[in-house]
Amino acid sequence: MTSSLIAAIPAAPSSADRPPVKAASPSEMPALELMYTRKRDPDIPEQLADAIARTKETFFRLITDAQERGEIVPDDPERIALLAGAALHGVAGFTATGHLPPETALTGVDELVHHLLHGLRPR
Repeated sequence: MTSSLIAAIPAAPSSADRPPVKAASPSEMPALELMYTRKRDPDIPEQLADAIARTKETFFRLITDAQERGEIVPDDPERIALLAGAALHGVAGFTATGHLPPETALTGVDELVHHLLHGLRPR
């Protein structure tokens, strides 16, 4: 599942190609405004609404496919997608506000997905 999830996420530019991240409020960063405010606006452009719907559908499909293969619990896939998506969204928000270095976020996504799938209990 981890490799499926990673493959579904577009490749991020290398850290050398990204500008330094500076902590800011949502009003100072268009990406945060989009993440936290504009996507809930009833007047958002159709293209943005479609992109949000495609993202949710892709994530939901990854969850249901993994359930069908027996890789994750057969619980409510919408709830699992919501909670797992919230965790990944948190990584993006922390990175965008400067609380998490981009390199740590990029290398930490695989670990986060592992913990979401397998829990945090020692094995």
